[in-house]
Amino acid sequence: MHILPVGNSSLRLIGSNRPPAPLWFPACAELLRPVQTEPVNQTGEHGSQRVRWLVVPAAGAYAWWATTLRPFTHPALVVTLLTGALVVFFGARNRKDPAPPAAGVVWWLVLFAAAGAWELAAFVQLPRIGHPTLSSLANQVFDSHVVRTLAFAGWMAAGFGIARR
Repeated sequence: MHILPVGNSSLRLIGSNRPPAPLWFPACAELLRPVQTEPVNQTGEHGSQRVRWLVVPAAGAYAWWATTLRPFTHPALVVTLLTGALVVFFGARNRKDPAPPAAGVVWWLVLFAAAGAWELAAFVQLPRIGHPTLSSLANQVFDSHVVRTLAFAGWMAAGFGIARR
């Protein structure tokens, strides 16, 4: 059997009654898809992909530097506020079509209420070692600089994603 291109994106097997490859074997279509040398659409998807290759390492390096600042100081506060503002600004600039209201908002509220109730209950009970608060558990996790950096980078990515919606 021979494989011949039909149109730009589908392949047919000569001598076969099977539909084009993308319909019966999606991985085949992905592997055999021609390489695009020009932007796919007016917004230039490939251009934004190049920017992504520059922004992600720069954001990682920035997160590494930002987490070297001593917590609860003026420089740490300024860096956090500036980062949050920039993430929201760039996320909102690249906003997708408005999504319908999320049906899962109630579940998020239940989750936050449960976490708040746990924090409050653990705070008033003694001894602290027997009833740790979420913040005291988080302090042990965030002792490592690598974990703090990953959390800061994740916070930036989540903020960008939320602002983009």
